[in-house]
Amino acid sequence: MKYKVKLPYFEGPLDLLLFFVKRDELNIYDIPIAKITKDFLEYIHLMQMLDLEIASEFIVMASTLMQIKAKMLLPKPETESEEEEEDPRAELVRRLIEYKKFKEIASELSKMEDEASKIFYRQNFKHDARDYYDEYEMYEFLKDVTLFDLINAFKKSFENARDREFHEIETPNYKIEDEMENILEKLKIKPRFSFTEIFKDYGEKLRIIVAFLALLELARLKKVKIEQSENFGEIYIEKAFEDEQRLASAI
Repeated sequence: MKYKVKLPYFEGPLDLLLFFVKRDELNIYDIPIAKITKDFLEYIHLMQMLDLEIASEFIVMASTLMQIKAKMLLPKPETESEEEEEDPRAELVRRLIEYKKFKEIASELSKMEDEASKIFYRQNFKHDARDYYDEYEMYEFLKDVTLFDLINAFKKSFENARDREFHEIETPNYKIEDEMENILEKLKIKPRFSFTEIFKDYGEKLRIIVAFLALLELARLKKVKIEQSENFGEIYIEKAFEDEQRLASAI
């Protein structure tokens, strides 16, 4: 008799650790390092038994977990300084929380993509709006702006945001739809903004991520135009003209 063993697929070691946290309903801010290390090593051992290829990042994470476990077992040195020594788990917790945020955003984008696939646009015009693409050159909604330029500008805004302290426990609820409205409201007050201006008051990194995705969605819907006057120069966002939006909505 043959037995078939199927292991769940994990995108990486953080994905596996997050699975353990959810499965066992663990407090992500106070991870029982001994338990989660044991579960992680058992999973790797099972992969070895099944003769499966183990990615190097899993081995690195296993080593990191054992190192954290060893540090927590050592007696704390007595020092005259009043400053508390950082929890050995702090960096791991920070990475897990950040990964969890990105995973939630990816899930939200997947839902939006699924909803968009169910929408069918009417085409009862004398001429299909797509016939005018060449004439209007897609209205240059992304004029001279490459994906690299956008990601680079996003990276700068992201790095300027303040990092959260390890002990803070908050559950911000930022939504792409809300940030889309915020950007459009800003463009009503001022018709043209630089990329830096749009994000300068967004102190939290998660909000910058959501706002960046909202900006891309507005560009996709042809509600804003994104342009760059020169290579490596500032990127600007401006509201699309009404006639451009009407044509976009007809597609």
